[in-house]
Amino acid sequence: MASLCSKPPSVTSPWMVTLANALHSPLAWLLLVLVLGHAAMALVHRIGLKDDTLSRMAGPLNRR
Repeated sequence: MASLCSKPPSVTSPWMVTLANALHSPLAWLLLVLVLGHAAMALVHRIGLKDDTLSRMAGPLNRR
């Protein structure tokens, strides 16, 4: 009887590992750039342009 904490057998596919190693870093950098760009543009709209884009995106907020 196997215990509940036993690890499943490790199955690796060389082409999957190669593809994952090749794409991991570029995709991580792309995600970082997209997140920072999104936050920067939200600040530009809020502080620089002083428009109500952020409040329109947030929708109605119930303030108590």
